[in-house]
Amino acid sequence: MKIKEILPRIYDDRQLRALTGLKTEHFILLLSLFEKTLIEDQKEKHENKERKYGSGLDSTLKTPADKLLFILNYMKCYSTFDHLGFSFNMNKSCAHTHVYKLFPILIKTLDIFNVLPATSFSTPEEMQQAFGGVQTLIIDATERAVQRPSDYEEQNEFYSGKKNSIQLKIPL
Repeated sequence: MKIKEILPRIYDDRQLRALTGLKTEHFILLLSLFEKTLIEDQKEKHENKERKYGSGLDSTLKTPADKLLFILNYMKCYSTFDHLGFSFNMNKSCAHTHVYKLFPILIKTLDIFNVLPATSFSTPEEMQQAFGGVQTLIIDATERAVQRPSDYEEQNEFYSGKKNSIQLKIPL
């Protein structure tokens, strides 16, 4: 199967790799499971609702391939929602909504492939075993500015110790 058949906007394998970081065969393999996970997720959400499955406004991202291209492009480039929306012919709020809807589905799909890294460890030995003999570990401990929470408890949770700004502490 050629990428042009799945995604008419994509010219060739090189362009797909530039946008997503994946070769065509890997994209197609991921797409098959992503589509199944997407359908399961949509059915779960519509089971308890009175609305009919598939009702509502049509999305800008019509096919599962479009949705996968969208979320992989966001994960690779991490562009702003304004830029992402412009690239995919939607406004920034739609881009934001799509990212937060599709990201958990991508995570579920990647979990099926068992390619997600371990993110929490209960003991140092467990962490050493996960990294399999890596002698030096470099941690990117950057902070991101966030809007100051109004609740005092939440402020303490996010406060990094620096004066005059609220920075997001990312727990390890």
